[in-house]
Amino acid sequence: MHCPLNQPLILPFCEEKKKSAGTKVDLLQKCGVTLKDIAIGLEVTSVPLCFLLRKKHQTRDQLQQLVSDTIDEVLDTPLRSEFIPSTVVSALASMACHGSVRFGRKMSRDSCLQLIRLLSAQKLPFQCAHGRPSLVPLIKIPTIAKFLLSKPVKNLVARKKKFNA
Repeated sequence: MHCPLNQPLILPFCEEKKKSAGTKVDLLQKCGVTLKDIAIGLEVTSVPLCFLLRKKHQTRDQLQQLVSDTIDEVLDTPLRSEFIPSTVVSALASMACHGSVRFGRKMSRDSCLQLIRLLSAQKLPFQCAHGRPSLVPLIKIPTIAKFLLSKPVKNLVARKKKFNA
């Protein structure tokens, strides 16, 4: 999703880079960057919303560098419809982690159950968007194993035969 800028960014690109950007204007728009060719470079009129939400206190120069890096990555990448620039992925991953449930936060039982249901539907429920662990084990496996093995199992031979039959 793109977000119009109140004041456009002016990126001083050379003619060759401006022409190259002109050939990928549709892909740039899909990535949330809307631009137009002006005499001194490119005028950026909208950026991905995640760029503006990522760091509320980022400077205009930092935003300009982020947009410039995004354009460079799009220009340097072979045309693919499913392409998402790493700058956008990074901004989205950062937002995902900042909006996450933090250790020690109090939650209602219903919220906990809903969170478990949502996590169980994910492909990688045990890591964040950056690949870091997202769950903390409450008990260690060796502790469970020691507990389970310390209890005598009645009729182990009979159970084993029944299971193998």
